[in-house]
Amino acid sequence: MELTGERADLLAMLAKYRHFLRFTTRDLGDEQAGLRTTASELCLGGLMSMG
Repeated sequence: MELTGERADLLAMLAKYRHFLRFTTRDLGDEQAGLRTTASELCLGGLMSMG
């Protein structure tokens, strides 16, 4: 089944932003990826493990 319309647009946008996140974090070590620089519980490493 081929996706069309809003669903296809949303999935394409998510794929694009996943690519940018992987690109941004490509050279980070585990320690750097685990740093929390804000009050949020999220870190780049945590976001990467969600995908």
